[in-house]
Amino acid sequence: MPDDQDPQSPESNSEPGTHDSELAAAQSGLERQLARATQERDAAIVAAQQAAAAMTASEAQMAELQKTALEAHRRAVLAENSGQVVPELVQSGTTEEIDASVETAKAAYARIAESVRTPTEINPLPPVPAGASPRGEPPPDELSPLQKITTALSRNGR
Repeated sequence: MPDDQDPQSPESNSEPGTHDSELAAAQSGLERQLARATQERDAAIVAAQQAAAAMTASEAQMAELQKTALEAHRRAVLAENSGQVVPELVQSGTTEEIDASVETAKAAYARIAESVRTPTEINPLPPVPAGASPRGEPPPDELSPLQKITTALSRNGR
């Protein structure tokens, strides 16, 4: 045994061929572990992508359901306040905002209804007689001879 070799070192206890075979076996084991880890990583990536796709689909379904529920709530509020609100003013992104917009729509409707009911000083409503005017023929003395003939012929032609 040479003096420069440590009695505890692996080179001192093994033969040169054994060391290479142990190294090759260790390298082969590491390569198998790496291949297994790579397969597990790839499987985890695929699973994560599938989960992300499922979440995206779920989010789209939730958004559609929320939109449907919001529209149903708007219709219910409009039906409940029919004839008391301006429908175009009752809209928003949440149910709370729709409920809050009802008061604004009621106030706008009341202002419009009041302005229609009361005539303004600038544009007063013209007087309108009650009922339709009676339909009668003008007195014969007011007609010209041609109009008298036309009236008589149209009466006989009925």
